[in-house]
Amino acid sequence: MMDSHEELRSCTQSALRRHLQPLLREALRGLRAAGRERSRAAELLQGALQHHAEVPRRRPLEAQEAQAALGVARGVARARGLDHVLQLNVVQDKKKTEILQFVLALLEAQAAFFSRGHQGATATRDYRGHLGAQLERGELEGARRQRDLEQRHQLLLQQDLSQEEVGGAAGEAGPEAPPMEGYLYKRASNAFRTWSRRWFFIQSNQLLYLKRARDPPTVVVEDLRLCTVKPCPDLERRFCFEVVSPSKSCVLQADSGGGQRRWVSAVQSSIACAYTQSPPKAPPGQ
Repeated sequence: MMDSHEELRSCTQSALRRHLQPLLREALRGLRAAGRERSRAAELLQGALQHHAEVPRRRPLEAQEAQAALGVARGVARARGLDHVLQLNVVQDKKKTEILQFVLALLEAQAAFFSRGHQGATATRDYRGHLGAQLERGELEGARRQRDLEQRHQLLLQQDLSQEEVGGAAGEAGPEAPPMEGYLYKRASNAFRTWSRRWFFIQSNQLLYLKRARDPPTVVVEDLRLCTVKPCPDLERRFCFEVVSPSKSCVLQADSGGGQRRWVSAVQSSIACAYTQSPPKAPPGQ
């Protein structure tokens, strides 16, 4: 029995080296490398966005070069992101099959050990057969899933990603969902006139922005019915527009001319929609 126990321990270590250790060393190494490449591509995209936003209006050639560099950086960032997602899915599928293979090999070694001293080891026969069939189905399903993921990955890489707009998505103005949301550059009202990139959205007849995802929204305009919006062609920066209220004005910058037009149209539509909505009913007695 001592020799059989030593054989069981040796089989267990061999199964660990054969199934689990390669998964930890090789698969996770590729996943970490894909994650680093994705982070580097995201940093390059942020730099390209910053340079694209800072190009003055008087330099059209530099603006074209910045637009082309932004398209390339956006495509690389999307490709690296897809590579990382592919690695995540492949590791998840490999993890299931490799663990099942380790469990199956371990049960085979235990069956050989217990069959020498205990007849109850035969009770695991059906269970081992079930695991073998499950492993075979899992390998086939994993292979099909990996093939589908790789095909979708190639199709996405072949798409033209250089013309995508930066940031938000536009929709119809309405009381339920934000009619417009996305990234804009906001000019500070202090003496330095610094520009900061924030996530803006329109909701409940208000213009708001988020500094970080977990922060509460900051209200820029309390009531859009008291505002006007207009482009700012005289500013040094391109694609700027201004939201003017009775108490203050806010200068914003989109990432492109199309983005500027959509934001101006969305604010105008929200102002018009706010006028058509019924005013809130006053409480009884007031």
